[in-house]
Amino acid sequence: MALISDIQFLLSGGSTNTDPNAALGGAISSSAIAHQGVSRSTSTITGVTISEASGNPTGTGLLEFVSGTPDSLVWTPFGALPGAGVDVSTDGTYYLYAGDTEGHLKVTVVAASLPASYQDDEVVIASPSENLFGDVTVSQAQSGRTEYRCFYIKNNAGTGALTIKPYFAESTGSSGEDVIEIAPDPAGVNGTATTIADETTPPTGVTGWALPNVAADATSVALDAGEYQAYWLRRTIPANVQSAALPSVTTIVLDVS
Repeated sequence: MALISDIQFLLSGGSTNTDPNAALGGAISSSAIAHQGVSRSTSTITGVTISEASGNPTGTGLLEFVSGTPDSLVWTPFGALPGAGVDVSTDGTYYLYAGDTEGHLKVTVVAASLPASYQDDEVVIASPSENLFGDVTVSQAQSGRTEYRCFYIKNNAGTGALTIKPYFAESTGSSGEDVIEIAPDPAGVNGTATTIADETTPPTGVTGWALPNVAADATSVALDAGEYQAYWLRRTIPANVQSAALPSVTTIVLDVS
């Protein structure tokens, strides 16, 4: 069965590309788009490595290890309720969800190295920064500019299909004057996206640019296990922008069924 945790957001630009600035179409990369920043200010829970954070409120949350039968981990983001305990008594990769948000941590556990008794760690969550588009320079704000990036959404489950609808949500903070739109690459499911020469070249054949801010306005795509779809983002910076917005972050939200 496919779960929302099986969804991956991956760069384009070839199988080994790790640079968002080189995500200009072409083959799917094995590298994920950077999620939220995550760090532990304490490290008393041995045997647990945090590899990813996504969808959490920013600030300091609490990761708890509860010794018992079974051993479990509990994640409580800043200002949120604790999630259900997750059995981590065997080696593996686990997703720890909050109780009242869509936020989660992805952790890898070495069971033999877990503590013998209750422990907790403070985990600091930071907003992602420039994980696809770079900062807008003064000259770009004066002259105006349109830029493009390409990424893939993949159903990485072993079995099971998912229907996805990507749309936008503005993060907490200021909103800049730039506009970001999304469109699917015409290559379709499991196709290889068209490639552009540089970030200001429009991708050939890509139409239907939209700015959906609710799932009902988004275009749905069905992905079976292992399948993926390429999407393009277009950022339009108007000319003669006189003000700055810090931070100005656009978040892609995924409705999954």
